[in-house]
Amino acid sequence: MSERIGAAAERGLIGKILATAGVGVTLIGVALLLVLAAQAGILRPEFRVAGGAILAAALVAGGMWLRGRTDGRIGAIALTATGIAAGYLDVLAATRIYEWLPIVPGLGVAGLVAAGGLVLAHRWRSEHLGLLVVVPLIVLAPVLAGGLDTTLIAFMVVLCAASAWVQVGRDWIWLHTVRLAAPTIPLTLVGLVGLAGWNAPGSSDPVFAAAVAVVVVLGVGGALLSMSTTRHREVVAGLASATTIPALFAGSAMHLPGAVILQTSIALVLIGTVLIGSGFIGSGAATRVIPDSVAQIWSATALLLLFVAVLVTFDGTVAVAVLLGLATVTGLVARTWSTTSRVLLAGSSVIWAIGFAALLDAAPPYVLADADLIGRAANLEVVVASLFGASGALILAAGWARLTDERVSRAAHIAAGVVVVYALTAISVTAGVLVGGPDGFLAGHVLATTCWMALAGAALAYARRRGGAARTAAVTGGLVLVAAAIAKLFLFDLATLDGIFRVIVFIVTGLILLGLGAWYARALQDDPAKSRSATTV
Repeated sequence: MSERIGAAAERGLIGKILATAGVGVTLIGVALLLVLAAQAGILRPEFRVAGGAILAAALVAGGMWLRGRTDGRIGAIALTATGIAAGYLDVLAATRIYEWLPIVPGLGVAGLVAAGGLVLAHRWRSEHLGLLVVVPLIVLAPVLAGGLDTTLIAFMVVLCAASAWVQVGRDWIWLHTVRLAAPTIPLTLVGLVGLAGWNAPGSSDPVFAAAVAVVVVLGVGGALLSMSTTRHREVVAGLASATTIPALFAGSAMHLPGAVILQTSIALVLIGTVLIGSGFIGSGAATRVIPDSVAQIWSATALLLLFVAVLVTFDGTVAVAVLLGLATVTGLVARTWSTTSRVLLAGSSVIWAIGFAALLDAAPPYVLADADLIGRAANLEVVVASLFGASGALILAAGWARLTDERVSRAAHIAAGVVVVYALTAISVTAGVLVGGPDGFLAGHVLATTCWMALAGAALAYARRRGGAARTAAVTGGLVLVAAAIAKLFLFDLATLDGIFRVIVFIVTGLILLGLGAWYARALQDDPAKSRSATTV
Protein backbone atom coordinates (compact mmCIF):
# COMPACT_ATOMS: atom_id res chain seq x y z
CA MET A 1 0.00 0.00 0.00
CA SER A 2 2.82 2.37 0.83
CA GLU A 3 4.42 1.73 -2.54
CA ARG A 4 1.15 2.46 -4.34
CA ILE A 5 0.68 5.68 -2.39
CA GLY A 6 4.23 6.68 -3.23
CA ALA A 7 3.66 5.99 -6.94
CA ALA A 8 0.42 8.02 -6.86
CA ALA A 9 2.26 10.90 -5.25
CA GLU A 10 4.85 10.81 -8.01
CA ARG A 11 2.09 11.05 -10.61
CA GLY A 12 0.57 14.05 -8.87
CA LEU A 13 -2.59 12.17 -7.86
CA ILE A 14 -2.23 12.96 -4.17
CA GLY A 15 -2.01 16.65 -4.93
CA LYS A 16 -5.16 16.50 -7.07
CA ILE A 17 -7.07 14.68 -4.33
CA LEU A 18 -6.01 17.15 -1.66
CA ALA A 19 -6.77 20.12 -3.93
CA THR A 20 -10.23 18.74 -4.73
CA ALA A 21 -10.95 18.21 -1.04
CA GLY A 22 -9.81 21.77 -0.38
CA VAL A 23 -12.19 23.09 -3.03
CA GLY A 24 -15.11 21.32 -1.37
CA VAL A 25 -14.30 22.42 2.15
CA THR A 26 -13.70 26.04 1.11
CA LEU A 27 -17.00 26.24 -0.74
CA ILE A 28 -18.80 24.86 2.29
CA GLY A 29 -17.24 27.66 4.29
CA VAL A 30 -18.43 30.24 1.77
CA ALA A 31 -21.92 28.77 1.91
CA LEU A 32 -21.86 28.96 5.70
CA LEU A 33 -20.83 32.59 5.45
CA LEU A 34 -23.61 33.54 3.04
CA VAL A 35 -26.51 31.38 4.21
CA LEU A 36 -26.10 30.06 7.71
CA ALA A 37 -24.61 33.28 8.97
CA ALA A 38 -27.75 35.02 7.78
CA GLN A 39 -29.91 32.63 9.78
CA ALA A 40 -27.80 33.14 12.90
CA GLY A 41 -27.69 36.90 12.47
CA ILE A 42 -23.89 36.99 12.21
CA LEU A 43 -22.64 40.12 10.41
CA ARG A 44 -24.74 42.36 8.23
CA PRO A 45 -25.76 41.14 4.70
CA GLU A 46 -23.49 43.70 3.12
CA PHE A 47 -20.46 42.35 4.97
CA ARG A 48 -21.35 38.75 4.13
CA VAL A 49 -21.67 39.43 0.40
CA ALA A 50 -18.61 41.68 0.36
CA GLY A 51 -16.64 39.09 2.31
CA GLY A 52 -17.63 36.40 -0.18
CA ALA A 53 -16.62 38.59 -3.12
CA ILE A 54 -13.25 39.44 -1.50
CA LEU A 55 -12.59 35.78 -0.76
CA ALA A 56 -13.49 34.82 -4.34
CA ALA A 57 -11.17 37.47 -5.78
CA ALA A 58 -8.38 36.46 -3.43
CA LEU A 59 -8.68 32.82 -4.44
CA VAL A 60 -8.55 33.69 -8.15
CA ALA A 61 -5.58 35.99 -7.56
CA GLY A 62 -3.82 33.26 -5.60
CA GLY A 63 -4.44 30.83 -8.43
CA MET A 64 -2.97 33.25 -10.97
CA TRP A 65 0.09 33.77 -8.76
CA LEU A 66 0.55 30.05 -8.21
CA ARG A 67 0.26 29.43 -11.96
CA GLY A 68 3.63 31.14 -12.45
CA ARG A 69 5.36 28.90 -9.93
CA THR A 70 7.12 25.65 -10.80
CA ASP A 71 4.75 22.68 -10.58
CA GLY A 72 1.94 25.00 -9.53
CA ARG A 73 -0.54 24.08 -12.26
CA ILE A 74 -2.73 21.75 -10.18
CA GLY A 75 -2.95 24.17 -7.25
CA ALA A 76 -3.60 27.12 -9.56
CA ILE A 77 -6.52 25.38 -11.24
CA ALA A 78 -7.97 24.31 -7.89
CA LEU A 79 -7.69 27.80 -6.35
CA THR A 80 -9.11 29.52 -9.43
CA ALA A 81 -12.03 27.10 -9.72
CA THR A 82 -12.78 27.60 -6.01
CA GLY A 83 -12.73 31.36 -6.42
CA ILE A 84 -15.06 31.27 -9.42
CA ALA A 85 -17.45 28.93 -7.61
CA ALA A 86 -17.37 31.26 -4.61
CA GLY A 87 -18.24 34.12 -6.95
CA TYR A 88 -21.24 32.13 -8.20
CA LEU A 89 -22.42 31.61 -4.63
CA ASP A 90 -22.03 35.31 -3.95
CA VAL A 91 -24.17 36.15 -6.99
CA LEU A 92 -26.71 33.57 -5.85
CA ALA A 93 -26.93 35.17 -2.43
CA ALA A 94 -27.31 38.68 -3.84
CA THR A 95 -30.03 37.53 -6.27
CA ARG A 96 -32.11 34.89 -4.48
CA ILE A 97 -31.42 35.32 -0.77
CA TYR A 98 -31.17 39.08 -0.33
CA GLU A 99 -32.96 40.00 -3.61
CA TRP A 100 -30.60 42.88 -4.35
CA LEU A 101 -30.36 41.96 -8.03
CA PRO A 102 -33.22 41.12 -10.41
CA ILE A 103 -33.00 37.77 -12.16
CA VAL A 104 -31.65 39.01 -15.50
CA PRO A 105 -28.85 41.18 -14.02
CA GLY A 106 -28.01 38.34 -11.66
CA LEU A 107 -27.59 35.95 -14.56
CA GLY A 108 -25.54 38.61 -16.34
CA VAL A 109 -23.13 38.98 -13.41
CA ALA A 110 -22.78 35.19 -13.18
CA GLY A 111 -22.05 35.14 -16.90
CA LEU A 112 -19.30 37.74 -16.45
CA VAL A 113 -17.73 35.62 -13.73
CA ALA A 114 -17.83 32.63 -16.08
CA ALA A 115 -16.33 34.68 -18.91
CA GLY A 116 -13.33 35.57 -16.78
CA GLY A 117 -12.85 31.93 -15.84
CA LEU A 118 -13.03 30.82 -19.46
CA VAL A 119 -10.41 33.38 -20.44
CA LEU A 120 -8.07 31.88 -17.88
CA ALA A 121 -8.92 28.34 -19.00
CA HIS A 122 -8.13 29.22 -22.62
CA ARG A 123 -4.86 30.95 -21.73
CA TRP A 124 -3.77 28.14 -19.43
CA ARG A 125 -4.85 25.46 -21.94
CA SER A 126 -6.83 23.74 -19.21
CA GLU A 127 -10.05 22.00 -20.21
CA HIS A 128 -10.35 20.94 -16.58
CA LEU A 129 -10.65 24.56 -15.48
CA GLY A 130 -13.11 25.28 -18.27
CA LEU A 131 -15.36 22.47 -17.03
CA LEU A 132 -15.08 23.70 -13.45
CA VAL A 133 -16.23 27.11 -14.67
CA VAL A 134 -19.12 26.07 -16.91
CA VAL A 135 -20.64 23.11 -15.05
CA PRO A 136 -21.32 25.00 -11.78
CA LEU A 137 -22.84 27.85 -13.78
CA ILE A 138 -25.19 25.44 -15.56
CA VAL A 139 -26.25 24.03 -12.18
CA LEU A 140 -26.59 27.51 -10.66
CA ALA A 141 -28.60 29.09 -13.49
CA PRO A 142 -31.92 27.26 -12.79
CA VAL A 143 -31.65 28.30 -9.14
CA LEU A 144 -31.09 31.94 -10.09
CA ALA A 145 -33.91 31.88 -12.66
CA GLY A 146 -36.28 30.12 -10.27
CA GLY A 147 -36.96 27.15 -12.56
CA LEU A 148 -37.54 26.33 -16.22
CA ASP A 149 -38.69 29.47 -17.98
CA THR A 150 -37.93 31.73 -20.92
CA THR A 151 -35.19 33.56 -19.02
CA LEU A 152 -33.32 30.36 -18.26
CA ILE A 153 -33.55 29.15 -21.87
CA ALA A 154 -32.32 32.48 -23.22
CA PHE A 155 -29.42 32.49 -20.76
CA MET A 156 -28.38 28.95 -21.69
CA VAL A 157 -28.46 29.78 -25.40
CA VAL A 158 -26.38 32.91 -24.80
CA LEU A 159 -23.94 30.92 -22.66
CA CYS A 160 -23.53 28.34 -25.43
CA ALA A 161 -22.95 31.01 -28.06
CA ALA A 162 -20.73 33.25 -25.93
CA SER A 163 -18.44 30.40 -24.91
CA ALA A 164 -17.96 29.06 -28.44
CA TRP A 165 -14.69 30.96 -28.84
CA VAL A 166 -13.08 28.79 -26.16
CA GLN A 167 -12.98 25.91 -28.66
CA VAL A 168 -10.83 27.87 -31.13
CA GLY A 169 -7.51 26.09 -31.37
CA ARG A 170 -8.58 23.62 -28.67
CA ASP A 171 -9.89 20.10 -29.17
CA TRP A 172 -11.85 20.09 -25.91
CA ILE A 173 -14.56 17.54 -26.53
CA TRP A 174 -15.88 17.44 -22.94
CA LEU A 175 -16.26 21.20 -22.70
CA HIS A 176 -17.90 21.21 -26.13
CA THR A 177 -20.35 18.56 -24.91
CA VAL A 178 -21.24 20.55 -21.80
CA ARG A 179 -21.67 23.76 -23.79
CA LEU A 180 -24.16 22.20 -26.20
CA ALA A 181 -25.95 20.32 -23.43
CA ALA A 182 -26.58 23.57 -21.52
CA PRO A 183 -29.41 24.77 -23.85
CA THR A 184 -30.33 21.39 -25.34
CA ILE A 185 -31.42 19.81 -22.05
CA PRO A 186 -33.84 22.56 -20.94
CA LEU A 187 -35.30 22.82 -24.45
CA THR A 188 -35.86 19.06 -24.44
CA LEU A 189 -37.50 19.32 -21.02
CA VAL A 190 -39.89 21.93 -22.43
CA GLY A 191 -40.91 19.47 -25.13
CA LEU A 192 -41.29 16.60 -22.65
CA VAL A 193 -43.35 18.75 -20.30
CA GLY A 194 -45.63 19.65 -23.20
CA LEU A 195 -45.83 15.99 -24.19
CA ALA A 196 -47.03 15.18 -20.68
CA GLY A 197 -49.86 17.70 -21.09
CA TRP A 198 -48.42 20.49 -18.95
CA ASN A 199 -47.80 24.03 -20.05
CA ALA A 200 -44.12 24.93 -19.71
CA PRO A 201 -43.29 28.64 -19.25
CA GLY A 202 -40.68 28.41 -22.00
CA SER A 203 -42.96 26.93 -24.63
CA SER A 204 -43.74 30.15 -26.52
CA ASP A 205 -43.61 29.38 -30.23
CA PRO A 206 -41.16 32.13 -31.29
CA VAL A 207 -38.87 31.62 -28.28
CA PHE A 208 -38.76 27.85 -28.60
CA ALA A 209 -38.28 27.85 -32.37
CA ALA A 210 -35.59 30.54 -32.27
CA ALA A 211 -33.73 28.85 -29.41
CA VAL A 212 -33.74 25.45 -31.13
CA ALA A 213 -32.62 26.96 -34.44
CA VAL A 214 -29.74 28.86 -32.81
CA VAL A 215 -28.54 25.80 -30.88
CA VAL A 216 -28.63 23.61 -34.00
CA VAL A 217 -26.67 26.23 -35.94
CA LEU A 218 -24.12 26.40 -33.12
CA GLY A 219 -23.81 22.62 -33.05
CA VAL A 220 -23.54 22.07 -36.80
CA GLY A 221 -21.45 25.18 -37.38
CA GLY A 222 -19.04 24.27 -34.60
CA ALA A 223 -18.70 20.77 -36.00
CA LEU A 224 -17.93 22.08 -39.49
CA LEU A 225 -15.34 24.53 -38.18
CA SER A 226 -13.54 21.88 -36.15
CA MET A 227 -13.90 19.04 -38.68
CA SER A 228 -10.39 19.45 -40.08
CA THR A 229 -8.64 19.70 -36.71
CA THR A 230 -10.55 17.57 -34.21
CA ARG A 231 -9.67 13.99 -33.37
CA HIS A 232 -13.29 13.24 -32.51
CA ARG A 233 -15.16 13.86 -35.76
CA GLU A 234 -17.90 11.33 -35.17
CA VAL A 235 -18.43 12.52 -31.59
CA VAL A 236 -18.65 16.16 -32.69
CA ALA A 237 -21.12 15.20 -35.44
CA GLY A 238 -23.16 13.18 -32.96
CA LEU A 239 -23.29 16.13 -30.56
CA ALA A 240 -24.50 18.36 -33.40
CA SER A 241 -27.23 15.81 -34.13
CA ALA A 242 -28.14 15.73 -30.44
CA THR A 243 -28.97 19.44 -30.59
CA THR A 244 -31.93 18.52 -32.83
CA ILE A 245 -33.56 16.44 -30.07
CA PRO A 246 -35.77 19.35 -28.89
CA ALA A 247 -37.09 19.68 -32.45
CA LEU A 248 -38.43 16.12 -32.23
CA PHE A 249 -40.77 17.31 -29.44
CA ALA A 250 -41.70 20.57 -31.16
CA GLY A 251 -45.20 19.26 -31.80
CA SER A 252 -45.90 19.32 -28.05
CA ALA A 253 -44.20 22.68 -27.40
CA MET A 254 -45.52 24.65 -30.40
CA HIS A 255 -48.54 24.94 -32.63
CA LEU A 256 -48.62 22.29 -35.33
CA PRO A 257 -47.68 24.38 -38.42
CA GLY A 258 -44.71 25.96 -36.68
CA ALA A 259 -43.49 22.59 -35.38
CA VAL A 260 -43.61 21.02 -38.84
CA ILE A 261 -41.83 24.00 -40.40
CA LEU A 262 -39.12 23.83 -37.73
CA GLN A 263 -38.55 20.09 -38.14
CA THR A 264 -38.57 20.21 -41.93
CA SER A 265 -36.27 23.24 -42.06
CA ILE A 266 -33.67 21.63 -39.80
CA ALA A 267 -33.82 18.42 -41.84
CA LEU A 268 -33.33 20.33 -45.09
CA VAL A 269 -30.41 22.28 -43.59
CA LEU A 270 -28.73 19.03 -42.57
CA ILE A 271 -29.33 17.50 -46.00
CA GLY A 272 -27.96 20.57 -47.76
CA THR A 273 -24.93 20.64 -45.46
CA VAL A 274 -24.17 17.01 -46.20
CA LEU A 275 -24.66 17.47 -49.95
CA ILE A 276 -22.32 20.44 -50.11
CA GLY A 277 -19.83 19.29 -47.50
CA SER A 278 -19.41 15.81 -48.92
CA GLY A 279 -18.76 17.14 -52.44
CA PHE A 280 -22.01 15.84 -53.93
CA ILE A 281 -22.81 19.42 -54.99
CA GLY A 282 -19.71 21.26 -56.14
CA SER A 283 -16.45 20.09 -57.64
CA GLY A 284 -16.35 16.65 -56.06
CA ALA A 285 -13.52 15.64 -53.77
CA ALA A 286 -11.95 19.10 -53.93
CA THR A 287 -14.82 20.56 -51.89
CA ARG A 288 -15.18 17.63 -49.53
CA VAL A 289 -15.00 18.71 -45.88
CA ILE A 290 -17.36 16.14 -44.38
CA PRO A 291 -16.18 12.51 -44.08
CA ASP A 292 -18.49 9.61 -44.83
CA SER A 293 -19.15 8.81 -41.17
CA VAL A 294 -20.32 12.36 -40.45
CA ALA A 295 -22.48 12.37 -43.58
CA GLN A 296 -24.13 9.18 -42.39
CA ILE A 297 -24.86 10.58 -38.92
CA TRP A 298 -26.41 13.78 -40.23
CA SER A 299 -28.35 11.99 -42.98
CA ALA A 300 -29.89 9.66 -40.41
CA THR A 301 -30.76 12.66 -38.23
CA ALA A 302 -32.47 14.44 -41.13
CA LEU A 303 -34.44 11.30 -42.00
CA LEU A 304 -35.59 10.97 -38.37
CA LEU A 305 -36.76 14.59 -38.34
CA LEU A 306 -38.72 14.10 -41.57
CA PHE A 307 -40.25 10.92 -40.17
CA VAL A 308 -41.46 12.74 -37.06
CA ALA A 309 -42.73 15.65 -39.18
CA VAL A 310 -44.84 13.23 -41.23
CA LEU A 311 -46.31 11.66 -38.11
CA VAL A 312 -47.10 15.08 -36.65
CA THR A 313 -48.66 16.42 -39.85
CA PHE A 314 -50.71 13.51 -41.15
CA ASP A 315 -52.83 10.72 -39.73
CA GLY A 316 -54.73 7.70 -40.96
CA THR A 317 -54.07 6.28 -44.41
CA VAL A 318 -52.69 9.63 -45.58
CA ALA A 319 -49.81 9.22 -43.12
CA VAL A 320 -49.28 5.67 -44.38
CA ALA A 321 -49.00 6.85 -47.97
CA VAL A 322 -46.62 9.69 -47.07
CA LEU A 323 -44.41 7.39 -44.96
CA LEU A 324 -44.11 4.87 -47.78
CA GLY A 325 -43.41 7.70 -50.22
CA LEU A 326 -40.66 9.05 -47.93
CA ALA A 327 -39.11 5.58 -47.71
CA THR A 328 -39.24 5.18 -51.50
CA VAL A 329 -37.60 8.54 -52.18
CA THR A 330 -34.91 7.86 -49.58
CA GLY A 331 -34.22 4.48 -51.13
CA LEU A 332 -33.77 6.15 -54.53
CA VAL A 333 -31.33 8.64 -53.01
CA ALA A 334 -29.39 5.80 -51.41
CA ARG A 335 -28.91 4.14 -54.79
CA THR A 336 -27.17 7.20 -56.22
CA TRP A 337 -25.27 8.26 -53.11
CA SER A 338 -22.71 5.69 -52.09
CA THR A 339 -21.30 7.61 -49.10
CA THR A 340 -24.42 7.19 -46.99
CA SER A 341 -26.15 4.32 -48.76
CA ARG A 342 -26.09 1.90 -45.83
CA VAL A 343 -27.47 4.39 -43.35
CA LEU A 344 -30.10 5.69 -45.75
CA LEU A 345 -31.07 2.16 -46.77
CA ALA A 346 -31.38 1.12 -43.14
CA GLY A 347 -33.41 4.20 -42.23
CA SER A 348 -35.67 3.98 -45.26
CA SER A 349 -36.16 0.24 -44.64
CA VAL A 350 -37.33 0.92 -41.08
CA ILE A 351 -39.70 3.66 -42.21
CA TRP A 352 -40.97 1.48 -45.05
CA ALA A 353 -41.58 -1.41 -42.63
CA ILE A 354 -43.58 0.88 -40.31
CA GLY A 355 -45.58 2.25 -43.24
CA PHE A 356 -46.25 -1.17 -44.74
CA ALA A 357 -47.36 -2.55 -41.37
CA ALA A 358 -49.81 0.36 -41.14
CA LEU A 359 -51.00 -0.41 -44.69
CA LEU A 360 -51.64 -4.03 -43.72
CA ASP A 361 -53.65 -2.75 -40.77
CA ALA A 362 -55.67 -0.38 -42.98
CA ALA A 363 -56.29 -2.89 -45.78
CA PRO A 364 -55.56 -6.44 -44.55
CA PRO A 365 -55.94 -9.40 -46.96
CA TYR A 366 -59.27 -10.52 -45.48
CA VAL A 367 -60.74 -7.06 -46.18
CA LEU A 368 -59.65 -7.31 -49.81
CA ALA A 369 -61.59 -10.58 -50.07
CA ASP A 370 -64.87 -9.19 -48.66
CA ALA A 371 -66.97 -6.85 -50.79
CA ASP A 372 -68.70 -5.21 -47.80
CA LEU A 373 -65.49 -4.61 -45.81
CA ILE A 374 -63.50 -3.25 -48.72
CA GLY A 375 -66.46 -1.03 -49.63
CA ARG A 376 -66.11 0.70 -46.26
CA ALA A 377 -62.30 0.77 -46.21
CA ALA A 378 -61.59 1.74 -49.82
CA ASN A 379 -60.05 5.17 -50.44
CA LEU A 380 -57.54 6.74 -52.77
CA GLU A 381 -54.86 6.83 -50.04
CA VAL A 382 -54.79 3.02 -49.93
CA VAL A 383 -54.14 2.92 -53.68
CA VAL A 384 -51.30 5.48 -53.40
CA ALA A 385 -49.83 3.76 -50.35
CA SER A 386 -49.90 0.38 -52.12
CA LEU A 387 -48.15 1.89 -55.12
CA PHE A 388 -45.42 3.37 -52.93
CA GLY A 389 -45.21 0.14 -50.96
CA ALA A 390 -44.53 -1.92 -54.09
CA SER A 391 -42.06 0.52 -55.64
CA GLY A 392 -40.30 1.04 -52.31
CA ALA A 393 -39.94 -2.72 -51.79
CA LEU A 394 -38.31 -3.15 -55.21
CA ILE A 395 -35.97 -0.18 -54.74
CA LEU A 396 -34.89 -1.26 -51.26
CA ALA A 397 -34.37 -4.86 -52.36
CA ALA A 398 -32.16 -3.69 -55.22
CA GLY A 399 -30.25 -1.44 -52.83
CA TRP A 400 -29.54 -4.21 -50.33
CA ALA A 401 -28.57 -6.52 -53.18
CA ARG A 402 -25.72 -4.15 -54.04
CA LEU A 403 -24.38 -4.06 -50.49
CA THR A 404 -24.92 -7.56 -49.10
CA ASP A 405 -24.20 -11.16 -49.95
CA GLU A 406 -26.20 -13.44 -52.21
CA ARG A 407 -28.39 -14.96 -49.49
CA VAL A 408 -29.57 -11.61 -48.18
CA SER A 409 -30.11 -10.40 -51.74
CA ARG A 410 -32.25 -13.44 -52.56
CA ALA A 411 -34.33 -13.04 -49.39
CA ALA A 412 -34.82 -9.33 -50.12
CA HIS A 413 -36.05 -10.03 -53.65
CA ILE A 414 -38.41 -12.77 -52.44
CA ALA A 415 -39.88 -10.43 -49.83
CA ALA A 416 -40.18 -7.68 -52.43
CA GLY A 417 -42.01 -10.06 -54.76
CA VAL A 418 -44.55 -10.96 -52.07
CA VAL A 419 -45.10 -7.27 -51.33
CA VAL A 420 -45.60 -6.46 -55.01
CA VAL A 421 -48.21 -9.21 -55.34
CA TYR A 422 -50.10 -7.92 -52.32
CA ALA A 423 -49.81 -4.30 -53.43
CA LEU A 424 -51.09 -5.01 -56.94
CA THR A 425 -54.02 -6.91 -55.47
CA ALA A 426 -54.84 -4.03 -53.11
CA ILE A 427 -54.57 -1.51 -55.96
CA SER A 428 -56.76 -3.56 -58.30
CA VAL A 429 -59.50 -4.31 -55.81
CA THR A 430 -59.54 -0.90 -54.10
CA ALA A 431 -59.50 1.01 -57.38
CA GLY A 432 -62.23 -1.24 -58.74
CA VAL A 433 -64.45 -0.54 -55.72
CA LEU A 434 -63.80 3.20 -55.94
CA VAL A 435 -64.70 3.26 -59.62
CA GLY A 436 -67.45 0.68 -59.93
CA GLY A 437 -68.77 -0.16 -56.48
CA PRO A 438 -69.87 -3.83 -56.06
CA ASP A 439 -69.26 -4.63 -59.73
CA GLY A 440 -65.88 -2.93 -59.42
CA PHE A 441 -64.98 -5.38 -56.63
CA LEU A 442 -65.49 -8.29 -59.02
CA ALA A 443 -63.63 -6.55 -61.83
CA GLY A 444 -60.80 -5.73 -59.43
CA HIS A 445 -60.28 -9.38 -58.58
CA VAL A 446 -60.29 -10.28 -62.27
CA LEU A 447 -57.56 -7.69 -62.77
CA ALA A 448 -55.68 -8.96 -59.69
CA THR A 449 -55.55 -12.54 -60.98
CA THR A 450 -54.42 -11.26 -64.37
CA CYS A 451 -51.68 -9.20 -62.72
CA TRP A 452 -50.46 -12.27 -60.84
CA MET A 453 -50.07 -14.12 -64.12
CA ALA A 454 -48.38 -11.12 -65.73
CA LEU A 455 -45.89 -10.95 -62.86
CA ALA A 456 -45.19 -14.65 -63.26
CA GLY A 457 -44.44 -14.06 -66.93
CA ALA A 458 -42.17 -11.14 -66.07
CA ALA A 459 -40.25 -13.34 -63.60
CA LEU A 460 -39.78 -16.08 -66.21
CA ALA A 461 -38.67 -13.49 -68.79
CA TYR A 462 -36.18 -12.10 -66.29
CA ALA A 463 -34.86 -15.61 -65.65
CA ARG A 464 -34.13 -16.06 -69.36
CA ARG A 465 -31.59 -13.22 -69.26
CA ARG A 466 -29.87 -14.38 -66.07
CA GLY A 467 -27.80 -17.33 -64.98
CA GLY A 468 -26.87 -19.16 -61.82
CA ALA A 469 -28.61 -18.43 -58.55
CA ALA A 470 -30.46 -15.40 -59.93
CA ARG A 471 -31.96 -17.52 -62.68
CA THR A 472 -32.98 -20.23 -60.24
CA ALA A 473 -34.65 -17.77 -57.90
CA ALA A 474 -36.53 -16.05 -60.75
CA VAL A 475 -37.79 -19.32 -62.25
CA THR A 476 -38.84 -20.59 -58.83
CA GLY A 477 -40.65 -17.35 -58.04
CA GLY A 478 -42.42 -17.32 -61.39
CA LEU A 479 -43.64 -20.89 -61.03
CA VAL A 480 -44.78 -20.30 -57.44
CA LEU A 481 -46.73 -17.25 -58.61
CA VAL A 482 -48.33 -19.27 -61.41
CA ALA A 483 -49.39 -21.87 -58.85
CA ALA A 484 -50.76 -19.16 -56.55
CA ALA A 485 -52.73 -17.57 -59.40
CA ILE A 486 -54.25 -20.91 -60.35
CA ALA A 487 -55.08 -21.58 -56.68
CA LYS A 488 -56.77 -18.19 -56.41
CA LEU A 489 -58.64 -18.88 -59.64
CA PHE A 490 -60.22 -22.08 -58.36
CA LEU A 491 -60.46 -21.40 -54.62
CA PHE A 492 -61.59 -17.78 -54.61
CA ASP A 493 -62.55 -16.49 -58.05
CA LEU A 494 -64.68 -19.50 -58.93
CA ALA A 495 -66.67 -19.16 -55.70
CA THR A 496 -66.85 -15.35 -55.47
CA LEU A 497 -67.12 -14.07 -59.02
CA ASP A 498 -70.27 -14.56 -61.04
CA GLY A 499 -71.58 -13.97 -64.52
CA ILE A 500 -69.30 -12.46 -67.10
CA PHE A 501 -66.50 -11.81 -64.57
CA ARG A 502 -66.05 -15.54 -63.92
CA VAL A 503 -65.91 -16.20 -67.65
CA ILE A 504 -63.42 -13.41 -68.27
CA VAL A 505 -61.01 -14.43 -65.52
CA PHE A 506 -60.87 -18.06 -66.67
CA ILE A 507 -60.43 -17.18 -70.34
CA VAL A 508 -57.78 -14.53 -69.70
CA THR A 509 -55.83 -16.70 -67.25
CA GLY A 510 -55.99 -19.67 -69.60
CA LEU A 511 -54.76 -17.62 -72.56
CA ILE A 512 -51.88 -16.19 -70.52
CA LEU A 513 -50.88 -19.70 -69.41
CA LEU A 514 -50.96 -20.95 -72.99
CA GLY A 515 -48.89 -18.01 -74.15
CA LEU A 516 -46.34 -18.42 -71.36
CA GLY A 517 -45.97 -22.12 -72.01
CA ALA A 518 -45.47 -21.70 -75.76
CA TRP A 519 -43.08 -18.75 -75.36
CA TYR A 520 -40.95 -20.36 -72.70
CA ALA A 521 -40.67 -23.66 -74.55
CA ARG A 522 -39.52 -21.85 -77.69
CA ALA A 523 -37.08 -19.76 -75.66
CA LEU A 524 -35.47 -22.89 -74.26
CA GLN A 525 -35.19 -24.47 -77.73
CA ASP A 526 -33.45 -21.34 -79.01
CA ASP A 527 -30.82 -21.61 -76.25
CA PRO A 528 -29.77 -25.24 -75.58
CA ALA A 529 -27.47 -24.23 -72.71
CA LYS A 530 -30.27 -22.44 -70.93
CA SER A 531 -32.56 -25.32 -71.77
CA ARG A 532 -30.31 -27.72 -69.89
CA SER A 533 -30.10 -25.26 -67.00
CA ALA A 534 -33.87 -24.89 -66.87
CA THR A 535 -34.30 -28.68 -67.05
CA THR A 536 -31.98 -29.00 -64.07
CA VAL A 537 -34.05 -26.45 -62.22
